[in-house]
Amino acid sequence: MKRKMLLLNNYSIVSFFISSFSLLGVPFINMDDGLPKISYVLAMLFWIGLLVGIILQIVAYSSWKKIKQRNIKKKRGRKFLIPIIFFLILFFLILILWNKSVALISIDLAFLLFSIETYFYFKRRYSV
Repeated sequence: MKRKMLLLNNYSIVSFFISSFSLLGVPFINMDDGLPKISYVLAMLFWIGLLVGIILQIVAYSSWKKIKQRNIKKKRGRKFLIPIIFFLILFFLILILWNKSVALISIDLAFLLFSIETYFYFKRRYSV
């Protein structure tokens, strides 16, 4: 059961990786002639990766609740909050100072989402 949960957790981080880094293609979309097909592909990759990752995390959490024997507070996952705070502050700075730069916003948003998803991945990984 523990191995299955860790495998689900690994698959979820791959899904979250695909979801987050599909945002990096947004600045390269040429929107002069309307919405190209690549924008639909990027949107599909984002949403499918995000939804599959969330579903896998829910399934991993439900199996974790079944094998949980005692509540152990481990603080190893807290160090993964540092990138979240950094990219969140950077996101607000980009919105204030360079709000017209789609490239900066999408790059920072990709890293912010991936750092949030990585936090939950390692939180689940350390709780087993």
